[in-house]
Amino acid sequence: MYSNYCRWYTELSLPSLDIKMLSYLRQTIITAWDHTLVPYRGVVHLNCPFREPLAPIVTPEINTLSSTINFDVFFTNIYQGDKKILVKYDLSNYLEYWLSQSKGIIIAGVFNTNNPDLYCKQIFSLSKLLKYPILAEALCPLRNYAQDFPNLINTYDILLRNDKLADELRPDVVIQIGEFPTSKQLRGWVEDSKVEYFVIDNRPDNLNPLHNNTHYIRANIHDLDMEYEPNKLAENLDISYLVRWKTDNDIIDQKIIAYFESEEELLEAKISFILSKKLPEKTPIFIANSMPVRYAEFFWMPNERQLMPYFNRGANGIEGTLSTALGIAYQGKSSVLLTGDLALLHDTNGWLINKHFQGHLTIILINNNGGGIFEMLPIAQEDSFFEEYFATPQNVDFSQLCTTYNVEHILIKNWTQLEQLLSPLPSTGIRVLELKTDRKRDALWLQNNLAKLSKN
Repeated sequence: MYSNYCRWYTELSLPSLDIKMLSYLRQTIITAWDHTLVPYRGVVHLNCPFREPLAPIVTPEINTLSSTINFDVFFTNIYQGDKKILVKYDLSNYLEYWLSQSKGIIIAGVFNTNNPDLYCKQIFSLSKLLKYPILAEALCPLRNYAQDFPNLINTYDILLRNDKLADELRPDVVIQIGEFPTSKQLRGWVEDSKVEYFVIDNRPDNLNPLHNNTHYIRANIHDLDMEYEPNKLAENLDISYLVRWKTDNDIIDQKIIAYFESEEELLEAKISFILSKKLPEKTPIFIANSMPVRYAEFFWMPNERQLMPYFNRGANGIEGTLSTALGIAYQGKSSVLLTGDLALLHDTNGWLINKHFQGHLTIILINNNGGGIFEMLPIAQEDSFFEEYFATPQNVDFSQLCTTYNVEHILIKNWTQLEQLLSPLPSTGIRVLELKTDRKRDALWLQNNLAKLSKN
């Protein structure tokens, strides 16, 4: 009816008698309503498929499901919605409740900002006021500004693999900022916890993939009014929950450091660890999808280097990996791309810009000859077809490929060599630092050591 003039469009899933599906429908409708108002008014279009019979026939199964739902609670956060984004957003209506809950966490998810200093300052201020730990995804700036605040938790994915700790640390309140982190472990833990869920983001999108009953605070994190007097709002707060998170996080951090400082083999897991410690200050780094983002979430250590992470998450995240990194580096600071072989091969014609390129890009190539992420799945045990249809090894000689595009190529043989080539970075040109790894060994190492790291 409205052709291309819709503000937003989505195709709903087929309905089913399931509380999770009803939660999904509720949150999608809330998102659609927000899109009619923010940032300006307009029409939205929902396409609603149905199974036959189309008539609304009440069945015993419908009555059974209905009897299990407290609809007053289920629809608690259906609200009128803001018609505009406020320049300065006052959190005082929420603070009283948050301060009354000692078991709260801030999840700082996937987020890209052109003002990382203010972004970090705002989140650190909120955490300092509430005494909530910050579970910080590697694809946001926080881990690279660790000197500013001690409440940062970087090992949450590993920590939550310990069932006892995961149960003891269940929160009552979750405040999510930005998109949800990559971690499947964190997602399952939050989903299994009964929490009051808040999302702070000015986009009219459903950023909670769990479809919880969510309080949306439609504000940019940069615009939150954090001028509060802690003494008036936060007297006698119980910080035992925060202390427990920090203590367990510090223990795992020390284990990670001990593991990698003694590890001499070229393991993919160690690359993120080294980059977080050795890259020059304020280096832009584009982290490709598949295993690089996951290893970064596991092992990107808190630092004071103010590194600037870039990413392209989503269903088509492999598209244009090299070209995007070249765009970040063009006429800018010397930059780094961390990528696997398949993502790089998908976009090698990006190198055609080489003779016109101004700036420097170092490409750290993890060449495990295929899709390492599939080694983490049960399908990896199916030897008869796994390599051909899932791992898809390309058997490319990257030295020759780089010669074709007149790109410098260096084969990394040990960690000392890599560290020496990272700092300082060159000021011009494009180069590839290739690390050849064994994806089956990497997958086995990760499986064995994540479990060991999580143990007390």
